[in-house]
Order: sequence, then C-alpha cells, then structure tokens
Amino acid sequence: GSEMCKETDPTIGHSNHTRERVPLLIYSPGITGKYVGERDTMADVAATVGEYFNVDSPQHGHSFLNRIFEK
Repeated sequence: GSEMCKETDPTIGHSNHTRERVPLLIYSPGITGKYVGERDTMADVAATVGEYFNVDSPQHGHSFLNRIFEK
C-alpha cells in the first residue's frame, strides 16, 4: 500500500488531501468584508465560478455567489 502523510484523511484509504482548510481570497471592485462561510468542498469554488460566468455547474459543489454580491 501507499504510505500516507499525517495531514491526509486516514479514513478514506488514499493520500489525496481532503481535510485541509485554505483561506479563500475573493476580490471584486466595490466588494469588501464578505464572509462566505466555511465551505464543505473546494467544488463550491468551481460552482461559484460557473455561476458567475453563466456556464453549467459542476456535478458537485454549491455556489456561494449570492453571499459575495448580496446587498
């Protein structure tokens, strides 16, 4: 078997990164101080970008675009 790093999820049986928390910096002119919450998956970023560019959403993930541009 493959050797796992201690930073990976020991419950899933592979060494892909699954539990890291990474800060997400979002920039748009005129937008300041928005909190999008702790996301369940990086697929949420893909869903948000997809919604912004009006393309099909990925299979997984939920857009948080409304939290960025809420009034």
